[in-house]
Amino acid sequence: MTILSEEELNEIVDVVCMTVLDLPVHPGGRSALHSGQYLTASIGISGAWNGVVKVRVSLELLTRAASDIFSIPVDDVDSRDLVDTITELTNMLGGTVKCMLPESCDLALPEILPSEKRTRGQHEWVYFSCESMPLAVAVMESASGVRAA
Repeated sequence: MTILSEEELNEIVDVVCMTVLDLPVHPGGRSALHSGQYLTASIGISGAWNGVVKVRVSLELLTRAASDIFSIPVDDVDSRDLVDTITELTNMLGGTVKCMLPESCDLALPEILPSEKRTRGQHEWVYFSCESMPLAVAVMESASGVRAA
């Protein structure tokens, strides 16, 4: 992650999580996101800077967040609610990262990454814990532009 420092990313994640989830985040939580009980989404940024923001969130945290966001009982949260929650979180994180970039950039639409894409490549994940539930964010520059929305 060359465009932002880890401290800047920590601040972005903290502000967005407090806004969306009304929960503070803390550094940590790495090991729990390798168990397969998570969703990963990404959003592309193109223009003066080209890259992608990836977000990986534990299903436990997504379920709690969806319950809070949609004001429904945890037991009523379905897969569509989980997808809506992670894509909104990814959109807000990507948009905040975009605002910190030099000059003008465009933001693509967020997308859920299929499970086979979750483990491809080496990413500089920055890990967080939100009430003992893990999430991670990676900001990666790409040599070429990302696809437009």
